[in-house]
Amino acid sequence: MKKLLALIALFLIPFLTTKTSKKSYTYNPSLDYYIKLSRNQPKVEQKEILAEIAKEWGDLGYDTVIMAYRVVKCESNFDPYAISKTQDYGVFMINQVWLKYFNLIPEQLLDYKTNIKIGKLIYLRSGSFNPWVCFTKYL
Repeated sequence: MKKLLALIALFLIPFLTTKTSKKSYTYNPSLDYYIKLSRNQPKVEQKEILAEIAKEWGDLGYDTVIMAYRVVKCESNFDPYAISKTQDYGVFMINQVWLKYFNLIPEQLLDYKTNIKIGKLIYLRSGSFNPWVCFTKYL
């Protein structure tokens, strides 16, 4: 079932369009370390991120997996090393509130597998995609 979801998602992603605004990344001195760290990471293919979302989120149903893809597309454009000027990290752009809640450090969220797992926990805790700005404003 999870493999089927991943295959379906690979074919549907080009058709999932979202309204996205261009993000401007301003260099904040406190983020400088993480920005440098993110630049020295190996390239992660979009299909690897899609497969990991399908694997991790597959038990929540097809519609939820597709919405998770759309949120990731809108939030980070599938960039596992994305860092925003408001200190949001990774594919799901997880912010400082959730870092403290889950007792994590930003480096952990630059690992896309960890970021996807934490994204799922945030979804389960909130019961919706409302914690993500892209969902509330654009999707």
